[in-house]
Amino acid sequence: MEQERLNHSMDRRKRNNSSSHYRIKTGSGVSILIVASEYGNRACELTELLLCHVGFKTVPVVSVNKGNGYVRLYSWENYVAETCYDKDAESISLSQDEYDDDALLNTAIEKHFLTLTKQ
Repeated sequence: MEQERLNHSMDRRKRNNSSSHYRIKTGSGVSILIVASEYGNRACELTELLLCHVGFKTVPVVSVNKGNGYVRLYSWENYVAETCYDKDAESISLSQDEYDDDALLNTAIEKHFLTLTKQ
């Protein structure tokens, strides 16, 4: 079941013909590009590196799906701090359905990672 959900998640993202990256379709000025994906020890675990663009601002965001129905979004710095240095890091938790919905994912990334002021 979880593997089917991951496959559906990858199918909904269209492959860009000019590169090996997947682009998530968004209706606003935010562009989300999946640069890398890594599967974990279990088939339902997936970590993705997303590059999020708005205007001239680009922010790397890491999504971590442990297969429990929730996806955690980290800034690159927070992801490295938590995984490499065992520090508690801030992250955003989304349900799998929110993550799979392009509009809701776009809204969450724009609100938490692409704002000009600190939230």
